[in-house]
Amino acid sequence: MSDRRIRLEHRRHPGNILMAGLKISSEEVLGIDLFRKSIVRTRIAGGNYDVYGLDDHGERLSTPTEAELGVSESTVERLSGGKRLSGGKRSQSSDRLKVLSLMRRDEPYVGYSTFPDVVTVSEEIELHGVLARRHGRKILEEVSVPLTRTLFGFAGWSIPYWDFTGDYPSVVLLKRPFYIMLFLRDDGTSWARLATSDVDMMMPVSDESVKAYLKERPDGTIEGKDIELITGKRPYYLLTTLQPPHNGNCYKTLSAIITA
Repeated sequence: MSDRRIRLEHRRHPGNILMAGLKISSEEVLGIDLFRKSIVRTRIAGGNYDVYGLDDHGERLSTPTEAELGVSESTVERLSGGKRLSGGKRSQSSDRLKVLSLMRRDEPYVGYSTFPDVVTVSEEIELHGVLARRHGRKILEEVSVPLTRTLFGFAGWSIPYWDFTGDYPSVVLLKRPFYIMLFLRDDGTSWARLATSDVDMMMPVSDESVKAYLKERPDGTIEGKDIELITGKRPYYLLTTLQPPHNGNCYKTLSAIITA
């Protein structure tokens, strides 16, 4: 989809969000607003993903029912594209950025102040096609930022939610760090270690495809050049999100590895 078509679509439907999807799940859709060139975190009207509990590792305490989800699994599959492989992985054909049109809803988001950037949209989501890979790489580079010690406005991987003022976004696309290690802990949870010359950060992983890769590794670890098992030899970015409070704390989470 070209810039000209993006501008034309925006003029036709100025109230809609034309998005390059970064993560499409039953709870929410995260992506890049192609007109404003900014990261958008959308909440499906009627869905209640924000009340799902997480344990102290950022893992789900329970699985939501179909009735609680904002987007049906069949819709997620249609929008994501590609056939699902063993272990929850997806085929390479699903890697290109999908162009989605989402209709804004006037319904206010009354969730926690930790989500100042959430936009409520209709559950009716249209798929307009995919971005050319070169165009997608340009956009990903424009909106991504380097890893900093104060990602989401604080150091460490969790913080009491009452310490937030709503001054920071709750979803950030990170440029490739100097070092990344993905690993399984003894308790079976998946974690990421991200490092640069002056930052060394840990956070839980919620990406099901990454978890599937880790479970297939004899030592439960992927690091260094082994990351190409997931990304191929293409550039990649890390989609990180701030999760809703659990027991009064919010957690930084690696939500997806985005290839360009």
